[in-house]
Amino acid sequence: MLFFEGSLGQKRPVSRSAPVSKEPRTLPSMKILTAVEQAAFASPPVFTTAQPRHHFAFSLEVQELAAPLRTPTKQLGFLLSWGYLSAPKQLFLPQTFRSLDSE
Repeated sequence: MLFFEGSLGQKRPVSRSAPVSKEPRTLPSMKILTAVEQAAFASPPVFTTAQPRHHFAFSLEVQELAAPLRTPTKQLGFLLSWGYLSAPKQLFLPQTFRSLDSE
């Protein structure tokens, strides 16, 4: 029989009869957000009339980062991502970009 020494110096037997599962243990998933809250979290923010001027006023350095991109669509996508990232500090999928923000 095998023994291991416990925290108080006591020797305790190690059981070999307990089967060891090879499947990874998974925790039950928690439902934190409702479907509506998940959709809102995954969507870009809706700005007030003054906010786009703040979040989409790009510095010269940011404009220079976008300039080498090959197509205007990619440049616009980069700049929109940069502006959205400055608001909630989160990136969004291009298909969720709001058309009003590209004007």
